[in-house]
Amino acid sequence: VAELAELLGISTQHIWNSIRIGDIKKAKLGRRTLIHKSEVEKLFDIDSLFEVNSKKYGAGTYRFHPGKVLNGDVYHDGETYKPIPLEMDGVEVKGDGTLPRPKLRIANVDGFVSEIIQGRDDFVGLQVTRRRIFLKYLDAQNFHNNENPFGDPDVNSRFPDDKFIINQKTAEDKNTIEFELVSPLEM
Repeated sequence: VAELAELLGISTQHIWNSIRIGDIKKAKLGRRTLIHKSEVEKLFDIDSLFEVNSKKYGAGTYRFHPGKVLNGDVYHDGETYKPIPLEMDGVEVKGDGTLPRPKLRIANVDGFVSEIIQGRDDFVGLQVTRRRIFLKYLDAQNFHNNENPFGDPDVNSRFPDDKFIINQKTAEDKNTIEFELVSPLEM
């Protein structure tokens, strides 16, 4: 666990939390905790970076990531993405020709998101961009000693951006805010 944490430039606590919630499977060999190579490879998987363009309200662009793969700020292409617990589902394209209407749920710690969207029409009509990139292509400053142990950073090596428009706020409480997103083709 300690070796993996050092390799990734993250805390051992992050590894143990990932083991505890089932994101990483472990094996025991005597007193040692071992992590299979395939579990490590999952950690080199895709990180999702989100942007909400709120320039319409004079607030600039909000950049964030779910904080599941890397904790703390993530740096990509000269921009900083803040960790905010979130999840997005319903992005899959269906074979029946209907466009996806994903749900984006964001943690609303201390009313942080509620405060941002207040007086701004709940951000309805703003563009949300999801960038998906393999960890090995993230900027070196995301890793221990500013050295990416997985490969060379490359801002162009990523999946095509997913772009959506906030259609409506579907739920809000002290813990979470949920938005329904739509394809720009529906607007």
